[in-house]
Amino acid sequence: MARMLGIRAARCVILPPDDCLQAYLLRRTVTEPLSASSFPRLFVVLPESADIEQPLQWFAPDSNQQGLAALAALPAAMRTTLLLAPPQLASYQLTLPRRPQHKLLPLIRHALEDRMLVNTDTLHLATRQARDGATQVHGCDKHWLRTWQAHCQAAGRTVIAGYALIDLVPATQAWRWLPLAAGGLLLSPDGEAARLDHDADAHVLLPDGAALQTLSWLDLLQTPLPNPIELLHGEFARRTAVMDIDWKPLRRLACLGGVLLAVLYLAQLGQWWQLRSTTTALQREVRQSFAAAFPGEPIVDPVLQLASKLRAAGLSQDGGSQKLSDWLARIEGALDSDIQLSALDFRDGALRLTLNGNEANSAVSKLIAAGFNAALTNEGGKNVITLSEKSR
Repeated sequence: MARMLGIRAARCVILPPDDCLQAYLLRRTVTEPLSASSFPRLFVVLPESADIEQPLQWFAPDSNQQGLAALAALPAAMRTTLLLAPPQLASYQLTLPRRPQHKLLPLIRHALEDRMLVNTDTLHLATRQARDGATQVHGCDKHWLRTWQAHCQAAGRTVIAGYALIDLVPATQAWRWLPLAAGGLLLSPDGEAARLDHDADAHVLLPDGAALQTLSWLDLLQTPLPNPIELLHGEFARRTAVMDIDWKPLRRLACLGGVLLAVLYLAQLGQWWQLRSTTTALQREVRQSFAAAFPGEPIVDPVLQLASKLRAAGLSQDGGSQKLSDWLARIEGALDSDIQLSALDFRDGALRLTLNGNEANSAVSKLIAAGFNAALTNEGGKNVITLSEKSR
């Protein structure tokens, strides 16, 4: 089946004998010991066989390590990405009408019927279509992919994605050789790929005067991936969401954010305490002013009681209330704290202040200096100052 899916009909895929392949893999396994550490990312190349004991080529670009191991012996990793290559993966370039994904797949299967020797319903397809209708298609055997996905799940591997190898190689005008555990891929400038046993075979296929560039797997995977097509979709999509986040670079940022939040909280707490102290002081001053203006009257809520007295005096209109408030503010600034008021009466634009004690003359002088017309009279043995605004 896999040999029938070779990339492009014009390319021939030849695999080495099984005994030579196993000897090669065992030799590579011995010379490349595995690391016991846990990697942030691990890329695993799936072999043509679905045998779980088959050695897998793996790459850890963040730690610059690579090796060969069976699935159960792979290094621990936070996130595992599967890489698929010919001959188990076939790639095609088609030109099809623009369609939504669910309507595009039937067209692709119909278009591939004449190119495939197998029933296209047995293939898992992943596609990407451009605005001009150019459609890139990757296809692999469903049973083979489902088997490897089950192997990874049974081994406790967190597989986050699956990509085609050729999608990870940036397009250039050079002939390139991508080495694999057995042989490698020959990539042409126009995007074609062929699986070969040796790089010597690749030199035979090169045009006259063309050079072959050997790619480094670790260098290739350390660079940002060039937006490859996601192969694990539909029935092969992972069932549980995986947060593909490496938290290590964010720890310092998280600490700084925590410190900033703590500073903001303390600043808000200090501001709240300052406002609370100011409010308490104002409430205390209001009670003292009410007690001085209305001695002997019980104080429950001085603000409401003062508003009630203003309404009783006919000062419920905003203009009179504002005028009285302005006058009281000026009087408070003009009179000393030792001058005590026993009563006040505001009506017809004049304010009558009844004083306790013998400081009336001094109070009159200070009120005149504050801009009032002040007249002192004696009513029932108490000094009464009548205030009005000076004419301008």
